[in-house]
Amino acid sequence: MASAEDDNRNDETARAQAARRGTPFLNTEQAAAYLGLSPRKLQYMRSRCTGPRYRLHSRFVRYHIDDLIFWSRSTAPGVEAPEPAPKGRARGRAGAAPSRSKARRKSLKKAAAGAAETASDDVDRGDD
Repeated sequence: MASAEDDNRNDETARAQAARRGTPFLNTEQAAAYLGLSPRKLQYMRSRCTGPRYRLHSRFVRYHIDDLIFWSRSTAPGVEAPEPAPKGRARGRAGAAPSRSKARRKSLKKAAAGAAETASDDVDRGDD
C-alpha cells in the first residue's frame, strides 16, 4: 500500500516531467504552472526577491526544477527545509542580500559622494 508521501513524490515527478519537457530549466510560464501560480504572480515575486531562485540565461529567466521544489517545501507551514547545495551564482533567492551589482552600485555612489565632498573641502580651504 502506497503512503501519502509516495503519492506526493509521484505527483511531483509527474508534474515536473510534464512541465520541463526534457530539461531541468523551466521558463516563467512553466514554473508558474508547476507551482500552481500565475506567471504574473511569479514575476511579481521575482521583482520583490521573495520567490524561488532563478537564473538568467542570456536575457531569459529560467527556474531550475530543484529550486522550485526547495522553495515550495520551504514555504510550507511548520516544515523546515534543508539547506540547498550551492549552485554557483544565482539570483532571486528569497531572503538573500541584494545582488552584487546593486551593492556595488551603492558603494560606488557613496564613494562618488565622498569624493565630491572632499573636492569641495579642498576648494573651500583655498589650497593652491
